[in-house]
Amino acid sequence: MNYFVFALLAALMFGLAPVFSKIGLEGLNPGVALTIRSSVITMIMLIWVMFNGGAEALSEAGPRGWFFLALDGISAALLGQLF
Repeated sequence: MNYFVFALLAALMFGLAPVFSKIGLEGLNPGVALTIRSSVITMIMLIWVMFNGGAEALSEAGPRGWFFLALDGISAALLGQLF
C-alpha cells in the first residue's frame, strides 16, 4: 500500500471517531466513557508492543522519560477530554 491509501484511511478513522464517541456517550458519564476508552486502547497497545518485541524496551525508558510521557498523557488525554 502506498502513503496515499494510509492517509485516506487515517482521515476516515479520525472522521469516524467522534461519531463513535457521541454514540457511546449516550446516557453515560463522560468520566466513565474516558475510562473505558483509555482501558481498551491501553490493552490494544500493550498487546501490540508485546507481539512486536518491544516489551523489554519499556524498561529502557528512564524515569525522566516516564515522567514526561505521563505528563503528556495527563494533559492531552485526561485534561483535554474532560475540560
